[in-house]
Amino acid sequence: VARSEPDGYTLYVTNIANAAINYSLFGARMPVKPEDFAEVGLLMQVPNVIFVHPDSPARTLQDFIAMARARPGAMNYGSAGSGGSLHMSMELLKVRTGIAVTHVPFRGAGPMLIEAMAGRLDAGCDNMPSCIGHIRDGRLRPLAVTTAMRSPALPEVPTVAESGLPGFEATSWFGIQAPARTPRPIVTLLGDAIDTIVKEPAFRTRLIELGAMPPGLLPDGGTSPEAFTAFTRREIEKWAEAVRVSGATVD
Repeated sequence: VARSEPDGYTLYVTNIANAAINYSLFGARMPVKPEDFAEVGLLMQVPNVIFVHPDSPARTLQDFIAMARARPGAMNYGSAGSGGSLHMSMELLKVRTGIAVTHVPFRGAGPMLIEAMAGRLDAGCDNMPSCIGHIRDGRLRPLAVTTAMRSPALPEVPTVAESGLPGFEATSWFGIQAPARTPRPIVTLLGDAIDTIVKEPAFRTRLIELGAMPPGLLPDGGTSPEAFTAFTRREIEKWAEAVRVSGATVD
């Protein structure tokens, strides 16, 4: 996309990993830079859920933390792969709590969820839309969500911050980018179209049902190219610090 014709017909559905985390995680190995893209609009924000098997002794996040402290290095957690917000959410949790749990990366959420529901993982972290069905069916026990506020889809599940780690926040998100040289009038036109869509009540209701959250970059709950640009730059800085502090790698 970065090298495509900047005519407004080639767009990129990006996410927190590709547009923020990976710039620090991969460093000089990244084939593109933030300046290679023009932000068009934010589509949605997505809570990550930390969960365990229903037979686990851990009924709260503090229970899990206590178990991990009692058995340093003996417990593990699964994610959909290295380097994404799921991996980094748990690495931040490790930094904040001092626990030592081993990351088990999978090639996607599906295989990880199968192992978690079979009881072969001590814990897991996943985007809510991927795991909410299994949580509602009782095949996974949610301990906490990583967002700053509770999810309307699972309002009974506390946040990590409410679970004893004030200020903790890690939110996945998806948005639209275009090649950097796309003319500003085209970016504005596309941004206006996205803003109209994300404000539609049916769209917002369906997102919440699936476990996602509508954009909230603007006071009216909408989005814009300018707001999304500022948002991605803040996310790049935030996750650069998280990568540095946690020492996380993809190697």
